[in-house]
Amino acid sequence: MDDKDREEIEDASSTEGAEGVAGAIAGGTGGAVLGSLMGLGLGGPVGALVGVTVGSLGGAAAGYAVDYNPHEEKFREQHASAHTRHTWEEASPAYRYGWESHDRPEFHDKTYDHIRTDLHKGWTGSGDFADYEPYVKHAWERRAALAQDGSFAPAAKG
Repeated sequence: MDDKDREEIEDASSTEGAEGVAGAIAGGTGGAVLGSLMGLGLGGPVGALVGVTVGSLGGAAAGYAVDYNPHEEKFREQHASAHTRHTWEEASPAYRYGWESHDRPEFHDKTYDHIRTDLHKGWTGSGDFADYEPYVKHAWERRAALAQDGSFAPAAKG
């Protein structure tokens, strides 16, 4: 990651944390309401309490995972300045895939090198994963840097 990327991450971390928190709050609230209703119907008051807890956690996690859009413009700008062989329209799904994959529970506390094979297997974009991997990796590492900064989820570990 070069100095320009670090500066952009620092700039983003000062404002993007609020968006991630807002998404988590919205997701957690929605999850709590849905979980309590489901739990109440299935298990009475105890079920409702369990439903609120599980729904809140699941909803909050989903809220954090939906924060790619505010970053898309930076990826678009970097992509345009990199003079790659793929158009933005071709590369955009790879950036999104890398970004959103960082928040998948099975990849928690993992580095890109640890999950690379899984990302390759899960790639459903057009074209060969190897051709799009630089975009996937760039987005993954940018998301990991924001997480490590404390703006979002816990940092990835080796």
